[in-house]
Amino acid sequence: MDFQEILAKLKKTYISRKTIDFSDLGVQIELENITAEEDLKVLEACKDLDGTMYLDGIKRHSLAMSIRSINGTGLPQTLVYKDEKGQTQETTRYLYILKQIESWPSSLIDFIFEAYADLIKETENRIKKEGKFERLALTTSPTVEETEAPDGFKKVSEDAGLTDVEKMNKRVEKEIADADAHMAQTEQAAVRNSDRGSR
Repeated sequence: MDFQEILAKLKKTYISRKTIDFSDLGVQIELENITAEEDLKVLEACKDLDGTMYLDGIKRHSLAMSIRSINGTGLPQTLVYKDEKGQTQETTRYLYILKQIESWPSSLIDFIFEAYADLIKETENRIKKEGKFERLALTTSPTVEETEAPDGFKKVSEDAGLTDVEKMNKRVEKEIADADAHMAQTEQAAVRNSDRGSR
């Protein structure tokens, strides 16, 4: 098996589909999770939008990229259709669907986008379940207390759970307190010595 076949197998395995059934209307819409390239096109199309307009744009453009068939009929990349004036037009599937979506109520767009988001989550969960990689974790050498602890026990230090910065701050505070205590002892000793000298 060559690299092209291997990579095609990955794509085929993890490009998934979901059908939304409006049975009372006799309408079925099939969605497919979009590729990384299509995802970039969606982001590019929405880059100048702000706030809720950005979110609405992401929904509309993502759905325009992801709708693959209607009532079981696959939509080709290039669509030929008749416009309102009866003129034959040619456009991409994406632009045709985007134009249609813009006339839909926002609640319908939200509903279909929810199904699309669910499809993405299902695919992510499947990849995480089926894909494996070794996770590395930083390890530290055991402390003296840990090596001297009886079998099956681990002595927990006061610093357990602290970050390195917190440990350093704690050590500095202790050194300052020790230095203050030492200075206080030195001053007291100096006062006692001066008292003796004045007698």
